[in-house]
Amino acid sequence: MRNVRNRSMVPWSLPDWLLSPLLAACFLGFYNQRFWLELAGATATSSDNPRLFMLALTTAIFLLLTAAIHLFSIPYVYKLVLVPVIILSAAASHFCDAYGVYITRDMMRNVFATDPMEAGDLLTWPLGWRLLLWGIIPAWILIKLPVSHPEDLAGYGRKILILLVLPLLAAGVVLGDYSQFAAFFRNNRQVKHVLIPSNYLYATTSYFNRLYQNKNRTLVRIGVDVGKPKNPVMPRLPVLAVVVVGETARGQNFSLAGYGRTTNPRLSQVKDLLYFNNVSSCGTDTAISLPCMFSLFDRDEYDADKAKYQENVLDVIQRAGVRVVWLENQSGCKGVCDRVAQNILTHKQDPTYCSTGECHDEILLQALEQILTDTPRDTLVVLHQMGSHGPAYYKRYPSKFEQFTPVCQSADLNKCSRQEIVNAYDNTLLYTDHVLASVIELLQVQENRYESLMLYVSDHGESLGENNLYLHGIPYALAPQEQTKVPMVMWLSEGYRRDFAVDFGHLSRQRETPWSHDHLFSTLMGFFNLASQVYRPQMDILTGSRKAAPVTDPGNDIPRKP
Repeated sequence: MRNVRNRSMVPWSLPDWLLSPLLAACFLGFYNQRFWLELAGATATSSDNPRLFMLALTTAIFLLLTAAIHLFSIPYVYKLVLVPVIILSAAASHFCDAYGVYITRDMMRNVFATDPMEAGDLLTWPLGWRLLLWGIIPAWILIKLPVSHPEDLAGYGRKILILLVLPLLAAGVVLGDYSQFAAFFRNNRQVKHVLIPSNYLYATTSYFNRLYQNKNRTLVRIGVDVGKPKNPVMPRLPVLAVVVVGETARGQNFSLAGYGRTTNPRLSQVKDLLYFNNVSSCGTDTAISLPCMFSLFDRDEYDADKAKYQENVLDVIQRAGVRVVWLENQSGCKGVCDRVAQNILTHKQDPTYCSTGECHDEILLQALEQILTDTPRDTLVVLHQMGSHGPAYYKRYPSKFEQFTPVCQSADLNKCSRQEIVNAYDNTLLYTDHVLASVIELLQVQENRYESLMLYVSDHGESLGENNLYLHGIPYALAPQEQTKVPMVMWLSEGYRRDFAVDFGHLSRQRETPWSHDHLFSTLMGFFNLASQVYRPQMDILTGSRKAAPVTDPGNDIPRKP
């Protein structure tokens, strides 16, 4: 009687065994434009018969996707699972298509670390239309669509048979040309990061699985032996080091590096300023690069989860008695500053620097000035910039710094010409130039109170349309130099150079030397002439230019790695 009643109420319904392949075809056809472009480019150079291989690969993916969808074809579960997947797939396809991003675990780490202000810049009309047309409307249709499920033992037997046969067929396709498939995925691992919905589902699952695995981990202490070396340099005044962490600044657009535009008019006038022209980042996004650059790990051994549960160089320097202060005008320090003094300026109510809903980076100068009024003592101040954070570059600087025009005044970069995007981006660097030069001026005023220095280095670079890539976050092995080559600027006061016996001529000859974020840990310790087992002289940028360099105290055998 129940079946008769259902048929009278719903004159027709779509069986779930038919809906599953239809949905799989829709996912592959409508949400995977970037995947097909990547696949076509990869197979053209790595296959003897590209069309035949693409057909085989597409068939295998279709069979596996159909089986995965059919696995959830259970009453009250089918739509509950697939509706959010459809909406999320629409969003993922937008970011893959519009910005050329790859969705990996590290990208999801970045997503979950993004604050509402950053997310707001990405809420564009194209995203809204994509969510409506490819997300909400299809999801609504699925909700309203009557779907029939097996109600007897034979029906469930067919379901199990389908779930067994489809993966076996896919395996048969792959095994039929296994060497070709193995070579393709070995040489083109990036393709899996643009296949929707498996890319974001796997990346998100992997991210939360790591969080679960780490829930009971405790913090590992390092540098517990830190102190002054046995024959220390004795500066006549306390040391003040200001480290400015840039955001999304790429070295190619600094005029100090030879860029055709004058993006560094003020810094180019600073006497004895050093620009290092060959510096590599640790990652291609803030969630990876920022913790990595302050961690003890080098890039090739860096693991975000290990670094999260190990102290960093700020902890070591603070343990030595140096005051450490983190000034924040971004989306957070990603755990780096958790155990030192912090001043969060991102949403400060200041009519001069924060009138647009976010604060321009000069708010950092105001906070730095306040610190400089305190009683002099050895001090490390980290300024974390908003810098050149995209895609809304036009928001990152006051209007008086809009020198390069016309500019892209939209977070939807597809609405703008490449030149407009570059113009807006270069204006952000022009503003950063002003901020850095102003920091140096503040330090010069303190010459009777501190031996001071400034180090600026960006966390990662940025793509501005080269090879149809925008923003950042490409897996490091695939990332272009625009995302991995970063600017680094150093300024040392005359007093610091004199008291620490720094050979400026020798140091200036190191400007083309390959440096990286790996060198920051020991360089910061060296600024304060600190000794420890975790200090590595060969990784200190100033080591070869010091006549009296810090030494490693061999008294405690503390390993570098936990």
